[in-house]
Amino acid sequence: MYYNDHLIEYLLIFFSMVIHEAAHIAAAVIQKRILVSVGITAIGLNAVIEENPDMEANRFLINISGPIANILMFFSCIIIDTYYFSIWDNMRFFIYANICLAVFNMLPILPLDGGRIFRDILVSKMGLLRGSKYARRMSVGFAAVLLVLGFFQYLVSKYNFSLILIAGYILYFQKSNRAEETLMNIK
Repeated sequence: MYYNDHLIEYLLIFFSMVIHEAAHIAAAVIQKRILVSVGITAIGLNAVIEENPDMEANRFLINISGPIANILMFFSCIIIDTYYFSIWDNMRFFIYANICLAVFNMLPILPLDGGRIFRDILVSKMGLLRGSKYARRMSVGFAAVLLVLGFFQYLVSKYNFSLILIAGYILYFQKSNRAEETLMNIK
């Protein structure tokens, strides 16, 4: 079966995602924030950290810590692979998985880390409602581009529809997040 042949690659990607989320959790704990839950979503793992506006916690550090952890693993593995020895055959895959995870998470799309950073920047410049609205609109635009690219990818490969799933998840997140924004308007 096709999937059994790539079990090691799936486990390496999952391990990279665990390290990514562990970095978010570590940054939150250092800033005395409370971890609410850790869940598995359609596009990976997600740590939910309590939002407390009274605390002086720096959300930028929490959001950027995951991609930084992936970049550190990327460089560490490159050094080990280049200057010492290849520990196993899948080292190059692990290297590429970490840099791809870091770059993908820095896209300005909610709910990714880059989208959260982008939203925080917009909120600081425009206010909570307008900043959140523009960040959500930008995320929907990126999701539409991913959806189109996903259809082309599926037409070419005949079996890889991963970008379509990611775009669908992003669009679903925007819809569910809109109800939360509507409740903020009532206050």
